[in-house]
Amino acid sequence: MMNVAPTTEDIQVARQQLSDKIAQEKAAGIPAFDRTDAVTDMKRTPFLMAMRANGYNARLNRSGCQVLETCPLCRGSNRHTFTKGDQEVKLCSDCGN
Repeated sequence: MMNVAPTTEDIQVARQQLSDKIAQEKAAGIPAFDRTDAVTDMKRTPFLMAMRANGYNARLNRSGCQVLETCPLCRGSNRHTFTKGDQEVKLCSDCGN
């Protein structure tokens, strides 16, 4: 199986895009509770953005929420299921497993 995890560079690019968006919202005077940073996890969000930029979509349940599992390696609850075409992969945003 090929490695589909985002590279460190992919995540850095996504993190910078996210930081730029938050800075623009702050500069525009958007109230704190309405800004992106109010609902952003600074580790998980860039990981998901990088996966999306690489063509992978997180699996959602019927209500539109992401399907998360417990990672068998780190035991964190941030293991996502991604799809790209007919390919399905599971990756943890905490440890990359």
